[in-house]
Amino acid sequence: MELSLSRDKKDLEYLQRKSESPKISSLEGQLIKVKTNMLNETMASKEEKLKDIRATLEKLLKQTSKAQKKDEKKDDTSKTPKDGNENTEVVKDETAPPAEEASQSDEPNPSPGE
Repeated sequence: MELSLSRDKKDLEYLQRKSESPKISSLEGQLIKVKTNMLNETMASKEEKLKDIRATLEKLLKQTSKAQKKDEKKDDTSKTPKDGNENTEVVKDETAPPAEEASQSDEPNPSPGE
């Protein structure tokens, strides 16, 4: 968009230089005025769009930075243990079956008389 806008400015400068030429005919002068007006309208439209794009970009960058800060705070609070002791580890006894599996075995309980 910026490149297009700069091309339009160069075209406008060219048309202004050409309109100042002493060898220009009346019809050519009128044509240059029309082209200049069209270029000015196009440039105004592009500048407005460019401002909108920049505002949107700025808004999105602010939202992303806020989200990153929020995630960092969330990560910081989840990393620290609640009891304050950072060296605490939970060790699971792998030899004992979980309580859920122990109570639901497929085999019936043997009766003491068998």
